Amino acid sequence: MSSRKYALLKFTFLAFILEAPLLIAYLWMMGNVSQARFNPRQMSEWLINYQGGFVRRGLVGEIILKISSVFPITTSIYAIVFWAFAAYVALFLVIYLKARIQDWSVLAVAILLQGGIFHMGSGGIFYIRKEGIFLVFFSILCLIYLNIQASSLRRRSIWIGLLTFLLLTISPLMVLMHEAYLFMGFPAAFLLLWIVQKENPDLGYLKKALIFLALEVVGLFVLCSMFHGDALQSQAIWDALPFQDRLFLSPTAPYTPLGPIDSVAWSLGQHLATIYGIFSTGGIFVWILFIPANGLALMYVLSRLETAKTSTAYVQFTRLALIGLRN
Repeated sequence: MSSRKYALLKFTFLAFILEAPLLIAYLWMMGNVSQARFNPRQMSEWLINYQGGFVRRGLVGEIILKISSVFPITTSIYAIVFWAFAAYVALFLVIYLKARIQDWSVLAVAILLQGGIFHMGSGGIFYIRKEGIFLVFFSILCLIYLNIQASSLRRRSIWIGLLTFLLLTISPLMVLMHEAYLFMGFPAAFLLLWIVQKENPDLGYLKKALIFLALEVVGLFVLCSMFHGDALQSQAIWDALPFQDRLFLSPTAPYTPLGPIDSVAWSLGQHLATIYGIFSTGGIFVWILFIPANGLALMYVLSRLETAKTSTAYVQFTRLALIGLRN
């Protein structure tokens, strides 16, 4: 096979595995909105709001509720999850090009990775959850970090300032959207700022920013834990939704809180019981296989980068990959 045909074959393959999940996600999420595009119980997670008072995870639901007079609630959820996924795919590609890895096998493995872009888009997995926004936020931070590395000394301070500003202002919003950000997205974001601080010790404000970032995120997590909600709030959150949306989500019981909205009133024992359910139903074996499989895939990516060593981007991309593995 000639080098030109081989290059064309590689491009076609990469274009397919990158565009196919986007196309599937678009046709699924933006298709016939008269039917639930994903599990109504998962959809109700997006609708936890502040209509019964301040409660954990309520920020996005409150925003959706405010704009529901313009767009139907379900349509808003579909649009949010699809465009967040599309933004993540676009940022992923921009970061890859910006890093100048120039190794098609690295790109292919990263896309096909279990839980990666192809897996998410082809099966409607994970990107329909609030945590998908964590991916978008961290991707933006990674892109800014690459700009820091590629900029002159003067512009570098501007990019560092932007990175710090976004971390200090957006991270609290992530906690108010879903308190699990403390465990799922924050460690990676914090480590990224820590790396920037180590690489730029002359910027004294970065140490203070690290301390303040940790305090505000942990503090908000504790606050959200204190305001976990009760039965009255759960009912108020549900009743605040338009009746047609409640009927759409729960046609057999439109007056009874559904799924995560109902779990706002759960006790600690009920929440722990859901964790036990993962073990008792065998779901734990999925995670046991998932973690080493992704670890091996990331090791392969790092080995390819070790071989290629394309410019200084290799060092930075390695750090970002290790941050992703740690997260």
